[in-house]
Amino acid sequence: MNVYFKTSAVPINRYAQSVQDLNSSDLSVVKNAILRLADEAAEPKNRDEIIQAGAIPGIVPLLESGDVETACFAAGALSNLSPTPEARQQMVENGAVPRLVALLGSTDRDTVWYACAALRNLATTPEHALAIEKAGGIPKLRSLITGKEEVSQFAEGTVFNIYIAQRLPALVNLLTIGPDTYYAAFALLNLSKDPKSAMAIAAAAGGLSLFETLSQGAEPVRGYAKGILLRIRAAQQASTVGSNSQS
Repeated sequence: MNVYFKTSAVPINRYAQSVQDLNSSDLSVVKNAILRLADEAAEPKNRDEIIQAGAIPGIVPLLESGDVETACFAAGALSNLSPTPEARQQMVENGAVPRLVALLGSTDRDTVWYACAALRNLATTPEHALAIEKAGGIPKLRSLITGKEEVSQFAEGTVFNIYIAQRLPALVNLLTIGPDTYYAAFALLNLSKDPKSAMAIAAAAGGLSLFETLSQGAEPVRGYAKGILLRIRAAQQASTVGSNSQS
């Protein structure tokens, strides 16, 4: 009698081999792997799979490579992955921030560009922005604000987000001051795009009641407040679902 067992196919991660190659003792293999990951990460549809393959813990140490090209490729890969919140969180957890800040002093302009771009995206989350400040990022970023070139704009945006993070409680407080309510609400709406930022805004405001009150007022503040509320509630719901799935 023949017995047949039904098996379910496990999807193969397309980037598993490249991630494994990051640990190769052959530098050319490492370079090819990191370059492939960097190129693939430029496409938003590929980012989740790259992250799931465990790429970030393998990429971060390469930022300190003695080989300039390897460090540049690593910064480029993180820059391309950094629009994704999960990627930013893993970058911070694996020690990318001080390494990226250090690369701002590189003599290789491409490396500086990628490092600055990654830091700009990291700084959209207040917690990460403060980590950049702690790593000594502000003086190096300021030194890059020299004109209209793109890296200067990245540096300026990063410094701006750090200052916003430093002043988040004060920014929330401005919501209660008539003339400044519009500007504060608009700034907080932009910050709340990131779930961790939305949670930080809720914590700084001591809950949702202030935004609920503003959402009943006049436009355009009413619309800004409604947008902030939606994002905070979505972030809270996602956090609850994540906690339940881990328990």
